Amino acid sequence: ALDRYSPYDASMVLLSRLMKPSSSELADVAKFLEANTNVSGERRSRTASIDFVSHLEPSRSAKPNIFFFVVDSLRRDYLSPYNSAVTFTPFIQSFANDSIVFQNGFTRYAGTSLAEPAFWSGALLPHRQNQTPFDHLNALEKLLDSNKYLDIVSRDSILDSLLPPSQAAIDMGLQNRQYDSCRTYPEIAAAIHARANARQPIFAYAQSQDVHLATVAVDQTVVPDSAFPGFNAKYAHRLQRLDECFGTFIGQLRTLGVYDNSIIVLTADHGDSLGDGGRWGHSYTVFPEVIRIPLLVHVPPSLLSHKRIDPAMLAFSTDIAPTLYELLGQHLEPQGAMFGMPLIDLDDAARLKRRIGPYIVASSYGPVYGVLRNNGLLLYIVDGINLAEHEFDLTRGLNGEEIVPTDVDRREAWPALRAQLEEVKRFYGY
Repeated sequence: ALDRYSPYDASMVLLSRLMKPSSSELADVAKFLEANTNVSGERRSRTASIDFVSHLEPSRSAKPNIFFFVVDSLRRDYLSPYNSAVTFTPFIQSFANDSIVFQNGFTRYAGTSLAEPAFWSGALLPHRQNQTPFDHLNALEKLLDSNKYLDIVSRDSILDSLLPPSQAAIDMGLQNRQYDSCRTYPEIAAAIHARANARQPIFAYAQSQDVHLATVAVDQTVVPDSAFPGFNAKYAHRLQRLDECFGTFIGQLRTLGVYDNSIIVLTADHGDSLGDGGRWGHSYTVFPEVIRIPLLVHVPPSLLSHKRIDPAMLAFSTDIAPTLYELLGQHLEPQGAMFGMPLIDLDDAARLKRRIGPYIVASSYGPVYGVLRNNGLLLYIVDGINLAEHEFDLTRGLNGEEIVPTDVDRREAWPALRAQLEEVKRFYGY
């Protein structure tokens, strides 16, 4: 009861901490997490490089266009491919019918400052807010450069310091909160049309803010709860608008004749708590509704010929870049748990390893970490801010059900946290 009430009353956070006994072991784990969180840039002792292949060469076959769309704070359970009760995303459902729907998608970071760079690196990063210099870590940019893609990129305040100048910039002069898919997608379509005679393959990236909680909160539209029963009405209303604009854009790709030769990714950097268990927002938590993300990938059939796909396998946001490598004909070399892996054509050993786990996830701004086990069906959380722990059985309901952690859970989760954060520390040399 206290845990559910405390988000509404800040004083209850302090009271619950004073009243709740905590083991010295949990305190030690929290101390270790704090030491590996928000590390300063000066602590890096060498320049690391993320390279999924030893020798990156251009693809020898025809290169597909790539459209990489991230919707900030998009919840998985608000999309009809994941929740049959949703009736307000028909265009995304139509897209899903022609795509691979990964059922078990998770972000590695529960906040944009780390989640967005991780899309491009394909790996866990040093836990700090400034990732510069980033060129050696930018595995996705290396792939695009080697294949001479024409990039059409919406550069928000995070990417602006990490990426080289785009050949066709969009969303110019806007603040992050103004990034709107209904403005951005037509800009991308216009840029494609203007370069209709160019022989370069196209790469487009955008991260819209349509359903970010801050955007939803300031929207003055009055939406009665009865319009979207069982859902946050304002959030669902804005998502319905996004769905229509996304559907229009897919139609434009078909009209322009580029849809059939395009890889199209639709995902989120993280979700948002919308009152779940009395929780709101993200960034400092890794609760299921925040770290579970949709991941829909349309791939031209020619690129999937004889490829093995396991849509039920645990999938991460950091797997997208390695998957693009695989689809462009690169043979990836095995990496550690901190790195992403292709989501197609994995051998049985690699798929089994991913399904067993464990794998860590993190908040973006504080020492709050989670460990996913059993193909993402169990989530154990250590909250180093409130010196608390949680566990969720994700087989129960759309966002799981909280259960009581056991000593067995701790014996499996704590060593995984230490081992994988030590791996990150060794790789980046801090």
